[in-house]
Amino acid sequence: MPDSGNASLADVFPSAAAALGCPGFDDTLGLGHATKIVCLLVDGLGYGALRRSDPPWLTWGRVDPIDSVLPTTTAVALTSLGTGLLPGTHGMVAASFVLPETGDLLAPLHWGSDPLPESVQIEATVPELLVRNGIACHTVGPHAYAQSGLTRAALRGPTYHGAHTPQDYIERVRSIQRSGGLSFTYVYWPELDRIGHARGVGDSEWESGLVRVGDLIMGIHSVLAPGALLVVTSDHGMVSCPPSRRVRWDELADLHRGVQLLSGEPRCRLVYFDKGTDADEAARRWRDRLEPDFEIWTRPELRDSRLMGEV
Repeated sequence: MPDSGNASLADVFPSAAAALGCPGFDDTLGLGHATKIVCLLVDGLGYGALRRSDPPWLTWGRVDPIDSVLPTTTAVALTSLGTGLLPGTHGMVAASFVLPETGDLLAPLHWGSDPLPESVQIEATVPELLVRNGIACHTVGPHAYAQSGLTRAALRGPTYHGAHTPQDYIERVRSIQRSGGLSFTYVYWPELDRIGHARGVGDSEWESGLVRVGDLIMGIHSVLAPGALLVVTSDHGMVSCPPSRRVRWDELADLHRGVQLLSGEPRCRLVYFDKGTDADEAARRWRDRLEPDFEIWTRPELRDSRLMGEV
């Protein structure tokens, strides 16, 4: 939570920018100084699961826990990573949410060019600011994400290098590291998150995916230029949800009254009500039915809680 006193995902890029000597940023994570930084984000790799698996490469460097953001879902977290801002400021607030200007539902993971990404998320990204200060910026990730709406909204600014296999990634980073001058490279690895959603955390297939993560980390480490720094982080963690803990919307008919739309995703739902609905009364009904398994906030309560930072 933003008031926990811990560093958060929103501190990663700004700390890297400070380590590269870019003015206007603070090195909250204590990265020190570097001439080149590679930031590898492994989607879905939480600190708890990493510690339980305890892979051999974990002993290679410093390991510190940081906080994700609320909600802990990829689109929101990656926007905080890219902008250095919490969701209340950058405005990407769920896996899907209604744009207040148009009333349309936006699902950022399935976003093309409509609505215009640069108009939905208007804050400058950290890479954009690095480029303005003469620091070369690169992204290495799946080809399909090069011009996605989420990339343009959350992580715009770098030169994009498409890759597929771990060896592709390593070769792209190797080539970038050969260039002179200061540089920042963001590397996005999506596979472990996909396995976790399909199979659960700790499954044998997930463990195999974690081995490939280790191979990728070691491979990137092996091609770093002198004076370069490798930072590995994640957007969120995962917990496996047994069937007994799942709640089905079609079995909650008593809560359907007044509901116009459900958005978000299972970890964090946004519930939109018809105009004229008494939000406090609706919240009481939902709490009576779903607590303590769910925490429920009205819009003003969520804003005042600062769980999304300053709105």
